[in-house]
Amino acid sequence: MPLSRLAYFKKQIILIFALTLCGDVYSASINEECGLTSHSSVFYKMEVKDVEEVSRYFQGFSENYFKGVESFSGIVGRRHRVETFFDTGDLQLLNNNLELSHIVDKNLPFYKEERENVFFRSGYDSHQANYRFDVKRYNKRINSLDKHPLYGRVKRKDRGMLTELIRKNVDITPETLVPNLKIDHREVVFLVTHFGKAYAEMTLDNYNIDSFGVANTSMLLKFILYPQNQDDLTIRERNELNGIFCKALYDFRNRFPNSEQLSWFGYAGYQDEAEKLLPDRLIYKKYPLLFQVGQIGILSSIGFLIIYIIVGRVHRKVVYKNTKNTFYN
Repeated sequence: MPLSRLAYFKKQIILIFALTLCGDVYSASINEECGLTSHSSVFYKMEVKDVEEVSRYFQGFSENYFKGVESFSGIVGRRHRVETFFDTGDLQLLNNNLELSHIVDKNLPFYKEERENVFFRSGYDSHQANYRFDVKRYNKRINSLDKHPLYGRVKRKDRGMLTELIRKNVDITPETLVPNLKIDHREVVFLVTHFGKAYAEMTLDNYNIDSFGVANTSMLLKFILYPQNQDDLTIRERNELNGIFCKALYDFRNRFPNSEQLSWFGYAGYQDEAEKLLPDRLIYKKYPLLFQVGQIGILSSIGFLIIYIIVGRVHRKVVYKNTKNTFYN
């Protein structure tokens, strides 16, 4: 027997009340979690199988986290980043928690041109000292450092400062620094901006480690705040930025509770993955001729195997043909 109209409306009211209550509880949970607490950058290692779900999470940023926001807006773009880490042959920078890298950013719609910088970081934590050096290419080389693959890109007036920063931690010379690890990043970037200036970014990073031809793809989700840019914000604007950042983090943790959270992911993490991909990587880097000889040996073996199979098939066909002719004759 169908419900009366009054009973139907009662059920609808109860349903609306329940949904509203759930929404209020969820909002209260977010507000309690975020409040006025300041947040720092955080990174999450993701499984490649989650890329579709994470992409959907990304697509909802503007709709979910910028409602009622007055001071900030979001811009989405793609970035191709090539990152090369430098170290000594025995990895003294890595062993002393230091990072020295050359980064080239391309294909980001809201950057008018390719960006290139050299970075030095002390400590594997987003709070640690991070120094950026602008790149300048000199047409005329006047000293040995002008030919160096990293120092040759740093402005001459800044090279002394970079050397001093390194030698505060480890006693090495610039000439001992060589490219150790190259990472190719394909990123979807969501920038939080205020009058065109970026104050935070959420980045979905699919990266590949250059590991002597060993195929690999990994995924990293980055929530990064730019604290150095926040001095010109009012208290209200800082709280608003913190709210955007915190709500995005809160939703992510609820949707992906098993993801691995890290305070920083950089040189040490990439190096660890590279060594798992190819345990003898350091030997091949130290003795590149050994790797080349190994490659030649493997390719030669494959070539001989193919020739053996082809010759064997031809031989069987000839034997079969001769046998057939002998039988009929």
